[in-house]
Amino acid sequence: MPPNASCTTRLAFLAALPFRNFATSHSSPQKRSSLKRGGNMSAERSAERRMPVIYSPVFKDHRPKRVHPECPERLDACVTALKENDQLSPLLDWLEPEQVPGDSERRKNVMEAVRSVHRFEGYLDELQQVCKAGSGLDPDTYVSKQSFEVALLAVSAWMQAVDLACEQRTAWALARPPGHHATPASGMGFCLLSNAAIAAKYALTKDNVNNVAILDYDVHHGNGTEASVKNEKNIRFASSHQWPLYPGSGEGGVSGKYENVLNVTLPPGTDIDTYRDEFERMLDFVMEDDPELIIVSAGFDALDVDPLAGLMFRPEDYRLFTQLIFERAGENTKVIFGLEGGYNLEEGGLGDAVRESIAGYCVQTESE
Repeated sequence: MPPNASCTTRLAFLAALPFRNFATSHSSPQKRSSLKRGGNMSAERSAERRMPVIYSPVFKDHRPKRVHPECPERLDACVTALKENDQLSPLLDWLEPEQVPGDSERRKNVMEAVRSVHRFEGYLDELQQVCKAGSGLDPDTYVSKQSFEVALLAVSAWMQAVDLACEQRTAWALARPPGHHATPASGMGFCLLSNAAIAAKYALTKDNVNNVAILDYDVHHGNGTEASVKNEKNIRFASSHQWPLYPGSGEGGVSGKYENVLNVTLPPGTDIDTYRDEFERMLDFVMEDDPELIIVSAGFDALDVDPLAGLMFRPEDYRLFTQLIFERAGENTKVIFGLEGGYNLEEGGLGDAVRESIAGYCVQTESE
């Protein structure tokens, strides 16, 4: 797919492309520590920290009419991987997202946050109408009758993660639908509302938050997030993504009204050994303004087993990303994570990568 591909180019097209030779992926793997499903590394354990995880089965009510990579079962894979690990599971605090019913004060607050990014009222009206009809925004971005309410609940979860992190240190929003392709004026690429951008704007309403950074390591460019924050003086955004790939945006370099956007392009076949320096460069960029909060758009479709792209990361690499983020953040910068992409639900896929991502904060071993 060429770099100038239309934003309406179908993601289904990507799944048919021969991005990789699975038989040769990671033929000489470098050894890294990881938590196996149901495993226990207590002999190596030296420190433990707790992680709030915001989750509700209601997030599965946004569902397609037919087979689709962005499916409710993605959350099942994540929950199973987290709860079945004997070491990590006791360190997780499972929390329900704050509900957004009717004329509640919470709904008013969430809608205010949503409108701070999705300023084109016509889009929100259109989204609600399309959801009532149970059709879709485009051939790839489906909705069901419950999708608008589920999307608001997902935003509520990301906002709740901000609140928790400001009070403590971190939180994980295990919510869907994802958001980083949703622009101020439209949804696309499986995304309905721009969760990370909304969370960033919401964080800036807090007295103790002056600067926010968004770090996006999903395999696709976070075009919607960029469009939402590129003119914001107090928000930095860094995205690494395979190039060329959907949505065809995100050419490498620094941009934005305040030079507050960094895009890092990665050729197919990129693995952790090549990527680490680029990741460190992204961290340098987002930390330039000493943000009080880092929001991680945590996409896991850069895995070597993912069907929609061609990078070569493995689950344990996401453990390293988390460690590097907190190392750079120090004690004064809070960090939240929210789920974006990741579409392989088998062993070595999304669930294992989310588990490793959280373990990077919760579980510290002597070797680390």
